[in-house]
Amino acid sequence: MNLARYIVVFNSAPSDSVKANALAKIESLGGSVISDLSIINGVSVELPESSVSALEADENVKYVEKDSQVSIN
Repeated sequence: MNLARYIVVFNSAPSDSVKANALAKIESLGGSVISDLSIINGVSVELPESSVSALEADENVKYVEKDSQVSIN
């Protein structure tokens, strides 16, 4: 299974139960949470590419974006 890193951003600061449900869904889709990004109401995850659309369909998820490295020249 090929995993890629994604940033998952929630619609608003998630309650503990919403976050727990989202994390359980990520795990059920074959993914895992890498880090909490509370400053943007999100998490960094590793997830199979085939599971992204299922996560995007979650009513509490604002968007899912492929993680990438950014640099300043």
